[in-house]
Amino acid sequence: MRLMDVLPDYEIKRLSRAPILSDEDRRHYFKLDPPIEELIKPAREPHNKIGIWLNYIYFKVSGRFYNQEHFRPYDIRMAAKILGVAHPKEFTAQYSDRTRQKHRLCVVEYCGYTEFPKAEEVFENIVKDLVASQMHPRKLFYVVMEALRNKKIEVPSYDRIARSMTQKFNTFEKDAWQNISQVITSAQAEALDQLTSTAGEEYQRPLLTR
Repeated sequence: MRLMDVLPDYEIKRLSRAPILSDEDRRHYFKLDPPIEELIKPAREPHNKIGIWLNYIYFKVSGRFYNQEHFRPYDIRMAAKILGVAHPKEFTAQYSDRTRQKHRLCVVEYCGYTEFPKAEEVFENIVKDLVASQMHPRKLFYVVMEALRNKKIEVPSYDRIARSMTQKFNTFEKDAWQNISQVITSAQAEALDQLTSTAGEEYQRPLLTR
């Protein structure tokens, strides 16, 4: 199934990387208050301390998690300085994906969120309801993200949201055409098919027949 082009490429690329923090964000989140120290405490190695803290910060800002190669170098250096640990020369290689996934679960629990796999049914219903409102796909995408955050559910990847949107749009369109076919005359159906048929159509539309 070909995914809808929900967002332009530059926005998809931006979403795959950790958010760019403002000065205000850094003043707010780069603070080692006692609860954060407890979250970081189990991590022993410098790269793991930095990793779990940045996972927390990025999650609080965006509601999402990111691969370690997409962490911001400036944030890594700043976290190391505040933590009083050596700056890892090879952070991406040292901070393993297995550890990052473990930290992801810790952060989700610490923040009082539900991890996405446990809330997929809620997510699918959100997308279904929004598709029915016939909202523009790009706007719908960001509304879905906001709705998940409001419900304290981890936001999944772009591909996961786009895949659900594509499925729901296809189903919605198919059902709509089937409903129309129940009431439209043969002459109207033929005229409508001629009007709406275009070469290279992105989605397959069923013929309107009675």
